[in-house]
Amino acid sequence: MNVTTTITGTSARISLHGEIDFYTLPPLHTAVKRLPGHVIDLLWDLEHLSFTDVAGLRMLFCPA
Repeated sequence: MNVTTTITGTSARISLHGEIDFYTLPPLHTAVKRLPGHVIDLLWDLEHLSFTDVAGLRMLFCPA
């Protein structure tokens, strides 16, 4: 999976290419942790996501 992060002002867009499963979650967590403190809005761009399992859904809908 490829992860691209774009920051514009106080908004961030994380674009995903490929699949989300238990094994590809670490890069997503890293992308979120690396966001600057001034980012208050996060958009998950799922246009190029081909598959997600329950681990990916849990991360997107129940962030910790």
